[in-house]
Formats: sequence, C-alpha cells, structure tokens
Amino acid sequence: MITKGSALPSGRVKSVCIRQLFFRIPYFVLKVRIMKSLLSFLGPAVKWDIFNYGRLKNQIRAQDARFEQAIMQYQQVVLDAAREVEDAMTAFQQTREQTEFLGKSVTASRRAAEISRLQYREGVVDYQRVFDTDRYLTSQEDAYIKAKG
Repeated sequence: MITKGSALPSGRVKSVCIRQLFFRIPYFVLKVRIMKSLLSFLGPAVKWDIFNYGRLKNQIRAQDARFEQAIMQYQQVVLDAAREVEDAMTAFQQTREQTEFLGKSVTASRRAAEISRLQYREGVVDYQRVFDTDRYLTSQEDAYIKAKG
C-alpha cells in the first residue's frame, strides 16, 4: 500500500507520483475530449430523423413544388424570349416592306410632280396643282428617309 511520505526506490516521495498521476489523467481526458469534438466537428456526421418521417415527406413535397415553380418560370422566360424574337423579326420585315413601298411611292410622286410641272408649262393646270404635288413628294421623301434610317 502506498502511503504519503513513503519513499520510492528512485528516492522520490510517493505523493509526488500520485500528484503527477492526478495531473496527467485530467490532461489525457481533456485531450481525448478535444479530439472527439474536433473529429465530430470536422468529420462526417450522420443524422437520421426516422421519427420525423411526415415532416421530411412534407419538406420533400415543398422542395418539389419549388422545383416545379422554377421550371415553370424558366419555361415562361424562354417563351417570352421566343415571342420577343419573333416580334422583332416581324417588325423588321414590316419595316423593310414599308421602306420598299415608300421608295416606290417616292418614285411615283416624282413622276407626278414632273407631270404637273409639264402641265403647268403648257397651261393645262394652275400652280396650286404643282405646289400640292411637290408638297406630297417632300412628305413622301421625308417618310422614306426616316424609314430607311
């Protein structure tokens, strides 16, 4: 039996060994606890909520609903983009056709202005007819230049 004050073969007192033993045990336990907490913090963890099956099932349904909503929003964005592209193509084609028609209109207005000037020189029409055809020609040329860009 070890008693306080009895000497060891090395010449040390047994109480010193007991103190060292008690100081080393808490350090070892503390070290093990820290390592366990670090491993549980850094390492993989498994959590199994088997008793919360209904809640998990409802969470899955909610996530599925959010996913379906995101898909619907994506499809709507794609459809809107396709509609915008089609509208732009249609507008471009209509602008092109309008420019072509305005070009033909300018050509016809020039011919009408020439005819009205010729008729005025020959005394067939008054100057008001020449003035009106020139004004119409000018408006058609303005519209053609605006449409052509």
